[in-house]
Amino acid sequence: MTLSLWSRIDIETSERRQHALDYQAEFLSKRITRQFLEQVRALKRLAAYWDNNGGFTKETWRKNAEALHRDFPNFKAIEWTDKNYVIQWIEPMAGNEQALGFNVAFNESRRRALEAARAQGDINSTPVITLQQGGQGVVVYAPISKGDDFQGFIVGVFLVEQLLGSLISPQEEDHFHVRVYEEDKLIFSNSSADVSPDTTAAADWKPLQFSWRLSVQPKSDWLHNYSSPLPAFVMSAGTISSALLAWVCYLAMSLGRQRRSLLSANESLQSEIANRQEVEQTLSHVITHDALTGLPNRSFFQEDLAQAILRAQRANRYLAVMLVDLDQFKKINDTLTHSAGDQLVVALTKRFNTLLESEISIARAGGDEFMMLLENPESVDEVIAIANRIMACMKQPFTLNDEEVFITCSIGIAVYPEGGVSAEDLIRNADAALYRAKAAGRNGYHFYTTGMHAEALKRLELDRWLREAIERNELSLAFQPKVNLKTREYTGAEALLRWYRPEQGFISPVEFIPLAEETGLIKELGMWVVRRACQQLSEWRGTPLGNIRLAINLSAIQLEDKELVHKIDDLLREFDVPPRQLEFELTEEVFIQNIESNMAHLNELIKMGFRLSIDDFGVGYSSLAYLKHFPISCIKIDRSFVSQLETNADDRVIINAVIAMAHNLNLSVVAEGVETEAQATYLQKQGCDEAQGYLFAKPLPPDQLYKLATSLRNGTSLQQG
Repeated sequence: MTLSLWSRIDIETSERRQHALDYQAEFLSKRITRQFLEQVRALKRLAAYWDNNGGFTKETWRKNAEALHRDFPNFKAIEWTDKNYVIQWIEPMAGNEQALGFNVAFNESRRRALEAARAQGDINSTPVITLQQGGQGVVVYAPISKGDDFQGFIVGVFLVEQLLGSLISPQEEDHFHVRVYEEDKLIFSNSSADVSPDTTAAADWKPLQFSWRLSVQPKSDWLHNYSSPLPAFVMSAGTISSALLAWVCYLAMSLGRQRRSLLSANESLQSEIANRQEVEQTLSHVITHDALTGLPNRSFFQEDLAQAILRAQRANRYLAVMLVDLDQFKKINDTLTHSAGDQLVVALTKRFNTLLESEISIARAGGDEFMMLLENPESVDEVIAIANRIMACMKQPFTLNDEEVFITCSIGIAVYPEGGVSAEDLIRNADAALYRAKAAGRNGYHFYTTGMHAEALKRLELDRWLREAIERNELSLAFQPKVNLKTREYTGAEALLRWYRPEQGFISPVEFIPLAEETGLIKELGMWVVRRACQQLSEWRGTPLGNIRLAINLSAIQLEDKELVHKIDDLLREFDVPPRQLEFELTEEVFIQNIESNMAHLNELIKMGFRLSIDDFGVGYSSLAYLKHFPISCIKIDRSFVSQLETNADDRVIINAVIAMAHNLNLSVVAEGVETEAQATYLQKQGCDEAQGYLFAKPLPPDQLYKLATSLRNGTSLQQG
């Protein structure tokens, strides 16, 4: 009975020990596979980098291969094998001299791997072979392009002893004898120390095209930790006294149950740990990646950039940060819904991933902005080539909601170290360059230069001032009269926004109006102008200016406000102003964005009695279609045509055509920027109806316009046209 009990306890101890050893073998095989494949992927990235750059010089190859070997020292050699399968370049040269110039096709295993990699356009590998430079190893081939563009292979050579030996931790080295077999052939053994031949765990694994089997045997110290003193104790107890046998049996059974319970608890704990690790990995991915595209997010990119800067510092190399922002992305969201905007971002992500592969790290900063990191560019020309490829990939249309949509992008670039020496500096300066690219007309790229940061700070400061301007009562209106060219009578005036900040003086509309449109503040400013114009008309009631018509600029962004018409109607009621005394001047952008929505707003304004005109005609998206379909009463010829009409025949032809076309459509014509009598006379002869400009009057504050009207009361009068 004592022997039976001893046997049972020993079996349970062995089972527990075997379970732990099986887990160790499985864990070790997975970790070795993961670390090995990480090195293989580095070869693939280098091959893609070669392909995207159209080839390497020998010096470029050497620098990149040295960097790869520095990051992954397990490589015995990194080689470039040409399309004829001859090893042309090799790093490091020391210890690998015999392989240089070797035609690897003479080795059957290598030739099969080469041909498979070339045919499939993907990684392939040999089994364990005898290397040209000596020793047993594995060779991995990463093809450079395929088809007619095939340029050979980036090759990684691993000594099996060096590779597997480096992937086994010191703790595993101390406790286990690890053997690796390829088929039945032993290819690696880490120790010949005393081990238990009866306790072995194995795991099959297939890192690439070869299949290996991992065998793990515990050393004596590990076995001791997993052994139980109970069997010896039972035998001693049996020889001492049979009277104690029952007690021993009970104790043994209790211990057995306890051990089984502990084993079950251990399995549950391992399962819980695995589940928690999976949850942590998922949570980590959620925290560091964009939910829509799966790309890394801004915080992940900044951490990655910080590490890249350290590598660039050590190697004395460049790196480039590129911020890519879609132009007019808001139009997509407004016209095709936000869902279509998301579709566009996802589709563009796929294009970027296909275009750039592993050459560039890509992240999504949010909205329509992407962040890109290019490490080790050889020159600025390489950065420019990447920027051009990014813009070129936008030329093909995107299909959103069954509609083809064309969109462009702007790119801001900062290059380390000139463009910043920290992640924060590089990103901030790339953003300043992006703003410059936008300001230059979009659909282009711009490099950060010294002074852009100061310019960006000035822009932020201007935005803050502008938001304070209404509260500080710094805004005002100036009025530039319009003149009937036949009678030279004043027929109305255009209300122009002016900003005087005591600390800085007058700030030009050229500076603050584009900023207001970009930030959306133009909506608030626009309603302030309408309110002030209605208030002024109310104050002029019963004076020579009582019936004047004021023209007010209305931007496309203001028309996005669904309550715009109601807000204007409320102001008319508040100040008791008839709609016929207001005219809204629209830029041509109104007629190409949100057309259906804008048309609805404009028709409502017409029904209320307002007059609509097109400002700056001829310099934007001029089209006869919107002249025909939109409720327009007047067009204004841009000053750029008027200023040169005395010397430029092309400008005169354009002016004549615009006047004739407008009159054929029953539209009146106003010329802007008239400064000489010769200009006024020519325009009158061509049939232009009205004009405004310094020849007649500059923009005047309300009191000066009132004085002008009073002085002309008995002669030329300001009246509604």
